[in-house]
Amino acid sequence: MGLGKIFGLGAGGKKKKVAFIDNPRVQEVDSVVERSVESQMSHLKDLKVVCVGGGNGSLTMAGLAGTVSKNVIIYYSPKYEKRAAELRAAIKSNGGKLIVHTKDAPNPTIQGEIAKVSTDASVVQDADIIIISLPGDKHELVIKEI
Repeated sequence: MGLGKIFGLGAGGKKKKVAFIDNPRVQEVDSVVERSVESQMSHLKDLKVVCVGGGNGSLTMAGLAGTVSKNVIIYYSPKYEKRAAELRAAIKSNGGKLIVHTKDAPNPTIQGEIAKVSTDASVVQDADIIIISLPGDKHELVIKEI
């Protein structure tokens, strides 16, 4: 939403005539803001996001992150290798995508690209973002592990 649009709304969202909305300088600023947002979004595709855990929270976050980043990894503790292998197979059979179903959204099915499902703790080492979605009593254990 550009400055012209922000300042062009009055109380209750009704359009309000403001003299400087059509000012070329405001349009120039809007253009710079839009290019900046596009530039930042393109940077996000290179972020390494590691989601720790295999429950609903972690898998939902991984699926959503996979709509923006091409480098999303789901990390399972090595003792859950069997579950990791099952998820790996499911994602592979779906073309590398994890499907997230939502309620009351314009698009109720979101498909996020997953780069890897791993039980190797080294995947966390150079992550830009680490999302730990586990029961609270498991945090300390997994942090020691990774």
